[in-house]
Amino acid sequence: MMRLRLNGLLFVCIIALTTVLSGCGNEKSQSIALQQVRLESTSSLIDSGKAPFKEQTFSAPNELVLFKRMLDEAEPREGKLDYAPMFNVEVTFVDGGSKQYYMAIDPSAELRGLLVEAADSEQGYTIDTKQSSELSRLIYGVQ
Repeated sequence: MMRLRLNGLLFVCIIALTTVLSGCGNEKSQSIALQQVRLESTSSLIDSGKAPFKEQTFSAPNELVLFKRMLDEAEPREGKLDYAPMFNVEVTFVDGGSKQYYMAIDPSAELRGLLVEAADSEQGYTIDTKQSSELSRLIYGVQ
């Protein structure tokens, strides 16, 4: 009986994780799940002395859930963009596809972030303050 319960719990956890990783699927996140996310600090961020790293790859499940949620929930911005990207982002999907983005996330964890598809650099997406804060903690190690 206990083994049946554990198997049932494991099944529910796998379904829940798959649902979270797959998201709803929109133009910003074209695939079922993420395999990895590679961030590369831009030269301007490196020159400022504020870059947390030159390049880093995120592939842990909790990290991928955070990036997937950012891709799914970022809201389109109106108007012309005037921004300086802090990171070049390469998202690799489990189906082998990938997509390029530019991202600005403030290390103070207090401001909304910005996500821009490299293929359409005139359309930006706002990352809400809560997600920006979570990403800032992950990227910069800010507590």
